[in-house]
Amino acid sequence: MGGESPKEECGLFGVWAPGEDVSRLAYFGLFALQHRGQESAGIAVSNGQNILVYKELGLVSQVFNEAALSTLEGDLAIAHTRYSTTGSTTWDNAQPAFKTDGERSIALGHNGNLVNTADLAERVGRQGAASTDSDLVATLLAKENRDGLEEAAMRVLPTLQGAFCFVMMSERCTPRAIPTACARFRSASCRTGSASRPRPARSTSSVRPTSATSSPASS
Repeated sequence: MGGESPKEECGLFGVWAPGEDVSRLAYFGLFALQHRGQESAGIAVSNGQNILVYKELGLVSQVFNEAALSTLEGDLAIAHTRYSTTGSTTWDNAQPAFKTDGERSIALGHNGNLVNTADLAERVGRQGAASTDSDLVATLLAKENRDGLEEAAMRVLPTLQGAFCFVMMSERCTPRAIPTACARFRSASCRTGSASRPRPARSTSSVRPTSATSSPASS
């Protein structure tokens, strides 16, 4: 390793807990993972019909307050605190990343580093304001989401090269469908995930909330 010491990158958290305050559980999960990333923080929740994303640059305690958490209602949540390895420290690069085609939506949190981003960018084509490998993966998953997120992941993840860990969800995600993203709180398997190093970004306190809603296509 030469003179370098081990480093960490980003913190991931996911919880599925019907009847519980999942946004608060996600908040405390991120707070415990603050050492893994201080650039930005974000939480995405689903009520089974819509996904709502709230993110901003800053520390977890700076990003979220009671008013923000009270708007995040649902049974499922994923959360992310960022240390950037690709892409600049901007609001657009904060996570969870959100993608929708107007009918189906996904939210994704990513920790790791991909080495074939040029190939992925070519597949994606023109991008929006975000400039991260995480956003590329989210876009590819959204394009493949016609048969559900699990099937989309099975098609997209084998094409990725590098080291990565994801939490992801759709409006109808269940623990059975995406076990890495959904942990059943009542059975004491509420999970935190992380995979490599820390620092700060920008979330949604009162500065720039991101809320995204969509209705899933009927099966």
